[in-house]
Amino acid sequence: MAHIKVAIVNEDGGTTLLGEELNRGNEVVEALRHINKLGLLFKEPLEGLNHR
Repeated sequence: MAHIKVAIVNEDGGTTLLGEELNRGNEVVEALRHINKLGLLFKEPLEGLNHR
């Protein structure tokens, strides 16, 4: 898997539920950043589309 590149792009805008702001996309990305052993690339949405 060392030659496979995977880009992580979060387009989750979040929401408000019962007065609490939630953004599960950000939570997942942060968790992946902390356990990143696969060499994942974290990109902004447009950057992720153009990255090869």
